[in-house]
Amino acid sequence: EPIGYGANFESVHPDSVGMWTGMTNKNGVKIFEGDYDQDYQVIHWCEKSLSWQTAVYHHPTMEKIFCNCYDCEGNFNLTEHIESFEVIGNVFEHPKLMEDTK
Repeated sequence: EPIGYGANFESVHPDSVGMWTGMTNKNGVKIFEGDYDQDYQVIHWCEKSLSWQTAVYHHPTMEKIFCNCYDCEGNFNLTEHIESFEVIGNVFEHPKLMEDTK
């Protein structure tokens, strides 16, 4: 509903709001925090590398098991593979999809 000077506000569910990583895949799809791909690698912020990376999470608790980046347990850097990252869901918007993978 309009609130003065043409400003509009929309109601959103807080669990559906994720931070955009600033990256897009080869199809121009924006990659957001919590997005996951066909291998169920979840986008998250890595405190060690101070960058967006992928991680493996335990289902259904969504507790992080390990981060795939060079600075953590893995041998992977998201920016090297972002072109092939195909978003199939987001853990905040569709947590049930992740439960189906266990």
